Amino acid sequence: MTPLGPKIRHVLGYPFRKIVRTLRAAGASVGRKVTSWTSGFIWKRRWTALVAETVAQMKKERKQEKEERQGCAAVAPFVTNPHALPTSLGALSAEMLDALTGLFPPQQPVEMKSKVTGSSITVRFLETVGVSSYGSVLIRCQSSAEAEECSLEAFPVTNPSLRSSATVRRQYLRAMKQLKTASGPSQVGIPRDLLVLKSARGSWCPQRPRDAFAFPNVFFKRSLQAEKLREVLTHMAAATDPGGQRTAHDARVSLTKQVHKGVSLASPTLCRHGNINIDSIFVTVDGIVHLQPPVAECPSPEQSSVAADRHESTAEAAAEETDQDREILAPAEEPISDDLALAIVFTHIWCPLRNFEDVAYELTLLNRFEREVPEEFFERCASPPDAIEVLIAMLAL
Repeated sequence: MTPLGPKIRHVLGYPFRKIVRTLRAAGASVGRKVTSWTSGFIWKRRWTALVAETVAQMKKERKQEKEERQGCAAVAPFVTNPHALPTSLGALSAEMLDALTGLFPPQQPVEMKSKVTGSSITVRFLETVGVSSYGSVLIRCQSSAEAEECSLEAFPVTNPSLRSSATVRRQYLRAMKQLKTASGPSQVGIPRDLLVLKSARGSWCPQRPRDAFAFPNVFFKRSLQAEKLREVLTHMAAATDPGGQRTAHDARVSLTKQVHKGVSLASPTLCRHGNINIDSIFVTVDGIVHLQPPVAECPSPEQSSVAADRHESTAEAAAEETDQDREILAPAEEPISDDLALAIVFTHIWCPLRNFEDVAYELTLLNRFEREVPEEFFERCASPPDAIEVLIAMLAL
């Protein structure tokens, strides 16, 4: 027979074991809530800092646009055929469309405020356009501040219940990645303003319990109508009357200043890896130049010295090649520096009658074999100022 002592101890100890399990579960629940709150606070501060940085950059660009307004007026007449930038948007899911309808009820005005100018506007939802490759949603609206329609870009994230700090972290991290990707010209247009819902509290928009998606309270107002710099330069080359030629000269000066200032104002720790060309620079109908933002970090000094050694060894080997071998080389296939890419863009601006690809090839050859740009190179250009010729020669070295 089993002694009664263990059974009695088991029965009498049950309430204590129940209390211990309850206390452990309560402690774990409180710990999860505290951890989730702490994580949410930290990521909210990071999100707020990113939004403030984006707003500061947009204010700086707007100030630059005001300073260049006179030159932009000379460029605007050559933006003769503005068109929507190339897009490859996907379709919205029914759940995402339902969440958007909760934020922007059809035919009902929604009050929003600009983070850049501080002004308030009323927006009326018209239709959804599609989903970008990085997960943002483009919607078409009617703004009270403008007679024409505007486009807003929202950044939806999945909306599971906030039960753990990992969920909070994933939400903020995904929203931050989307905002960074959308901060410059992209497949859904050029950012012109940053709006927030006035009815929202905190960094997230109001949401219904049944919504499958949540939205950070930040929306890019975007411009979809623009032309590539290549198209604008083609229009300039077609100007034949004296008045048009004078305007084209002023426009080239403005384009050169805007491109140079846009590249100079970028963070010195970021590199474009030669991704500066007449197809990655856009000009809006008001004559303002927009550059795609740099997304890569510059190499460290040690990496730069190693790259320089490799470049020197490559140059020594290339010097020993025959003239026939040099004709076969294809330097355009190798990555080029940001300075050389900028020199090529400036040459395209001031040499409208020359083939774009031939100019880029010639400058790349001169850079690879470390030769200076000869004065004869500018004889077939549209009389660039001496300062610009010197700038192109320095950047091409």
